[in-house]
Amino acid sequence: MRSINRDFFVSLLLSRLADQMLLFLVPLVIYQLTGSVAWSGLAFFFETLPRFLAFPLCGQLCDRHRNDQLLRLSQRWRMATCAVAILGYLVAPHVAWLIGLSALVGVLSTQGVMAREVLLVQAFGSVRYERLVSHAQLFDQVGTVLGPVVAAALLAQLEWQTVVVVIALGFLLSDLAVWRWQRLARPELPVPRSDSANGYRALLIAGRHLCVNSALPASIGLAMAVNLLLGTLLATAPAVVTGVQGHGEIYYGVL
Repeated sequence: MRSINRDFFVSLLLSRLADQMLLFLVPLVIYQLTGSVAWSGLAFFFETLPRFLAFPLCGQLCDRHRNDQLLRLSQRWRMATCAVAILGYLVAPHVAWLIGLSALVGVLSTQGVMAREVLLVQAFGSVRYERLVSHAQLFDQVGTVLGPVVAAALLAQLEWQTVVVVIALGFLLSDLAVWRWQRLARPELPVPRSDSANGYRALLIAGRHLCVNSALPASIGLAMAVNLLLGTLLATAPAVVTGVQGHGEIYYGVL
């Protein structure tokens, strides 16, 4: 990896770490606040569903705007959302602030992930794409694995509001890393396409692919079934591990 591009991948690590910390924290904290598995499951539902629903819209934005700008806006707005949610909870304590925080950050994370994926193609010139993807996957997976452990360790020492502030700082540092990468690498990005298909036309094209390629519905159904089982596990895990079994946050984070 060239040194001028190192900040780009550091940004990926910090962003994924902060995102996974929040993804781990919200259902657990809501269960601790309410003692309700239903509320915890609802939080996980609103935390994950917007991430998937946002993909078509985020793809449209990636076609029409510079992706380095979209990436930085995603990180700034995630930081701002964390701050607003904490202030809102202090003024009017309710778990709705946490659910709203996770839902909005989920949408913004989808935009950030898509913009970063496009930048891997657009901004690195002659570097082999396979090499870029291997680096990106390495940093992404490290952040994914460390997120729950770091969040659990912080929750064992700090109030959850303070942990959310730490997560916001993670998004800020990620944005600063992208800013430094822009200044050092000065990537030459293509001019955004203003004539890209609108959302309705894009969905029609996707639907046409589903009708023509018979293998796609089967693979989609398989992915849906796996995600259903995984989602059920993740939504009920905080209640089972910390409630029924009586283990602490660090045990759950390591698990």
